[in-house]
Amino acid sequence: MEETSTHRKTLHSKRSFAMNKHPQLDSPAYDASEEDNDPLTDDAASAMSVPVSRTHPASSTLSVSQARTMVQHRNRHQTPRIAAVISSDEGVDSPTYDGDIESSSTAVATRDTVSSASTPLASPTFTATSTPDHRLPALVLQPADTTAIPPSVPEEPLPPPPVVDSDFNPATLTPEEIRAFVNAAIEGTSPRQYTINPTPLGRPVRIYADGVYDLFHFGHALQLRQAKLSFLNVYLLVGVCSDELVHSHKARTAMTHAERCESVRNCRWVDEVIAEAPWVIDQAFIDKWQIDYVAHDEDPYAGEGHEDVYAYAKSQGKFVPTRRTPGISTSELLERIVTYYRKGEFDSKLEKIGHAELKAGGSDFDDRRHLR
Repeated sequence: MEETSTHRKTLHSKRSFAMNKHPQLDSPAYDASEEDNDPLTDDAASAMSVPVSRTHPASSTLSVSQARTMVQHRNRHQTPRIAAVISSDEGVDSPTYDGDIESSSTAVATRDTVSSASTPLASPTFTATSTPDHRLPALVLQPADTTAIPPSVPEEPLPPPPVVDSDFNPATLTPEEIRAFVNAAIEGTSPRQYTINPTPLGRPVRIYADGVYDLFHFGHALQLRQAKLSFLNVYLLVGVCSDELVHSHKARTAMTHAERCESVRNCRWVDEVIAEAPWVIDQAFIDKWQIDYVAHDEDPYAGEGHEDVYAYAKSQGKFVPTRRTPGISTSELLERIVTYYRKGEFDSKLEKIGHAELKAGGSDFDDRRHLR
């Protein structure tokens, strides 16, 4: 009766054991706390270890006397090992505590290392089952789930969103990027409805760009920069249409022809200004100025009697594309000016320069009288 009482007390006590040697194991999932439940590794220092059968079904249960007999039989054939009691009931629970058996064991390994020749041990899962009081709880050994977990495959990156006009900034283009764009157009790697003649060699490439250039702004300058940097050696001619030509095909300009020519002349990318530029380019004009290519954005530019005033240059292989700068144009600048004027935002400026009669607020200014 006293012996039975001792066994019950030991079963529910918290003990930690220091082992001089471990059995040689090579399982990466090996946990020292499992030794307390294996009679083959018990050093008889504990009052009782829960047997786990290796040859019989995992759910078998041994009595106290059977377990003790197994321990004594083993001890007669092995060198005794010394074990010391490290802690008592005040010990710290093992991180492998399963909530049913309150055994906290910490095995301290010595110089022995894990042998690669040992039989690998799987990390088991234990489930406690209820038994009568005179027996120890039986532990059911469940094999670890060996279902292969497929390696995680990284998801394919989403394709980049299409570039919209508002995201494109020609000011960030390097000379190399500009030339690559033009070379791709000449080589035909980017599909177009027209072909481009091969680049002339051994001399500067003569490129012609034209326009109205009213209220000359950085969008104009960036287009001329692309034309100038289309090849390594470029002589850039820029044609500026006359006031009469612009008025007849478009509208009145804010700047005079002389002012527009001077604005273009002071652009760093321009080599020569052609003051009397035609509205539609023909062969006679190309021959006169020995033009190799005409540079403009490649969208059709309609004119009176023409679906595209650059169609002839494209048909002759003498057109190289440039790209517009989004968010800026002469038309947009005029729209801003008119909008701000109608809101009276220029009134203080007009009054300051001595033209208070032009103020939008409370003014009897007659547009028709002053714009004759």
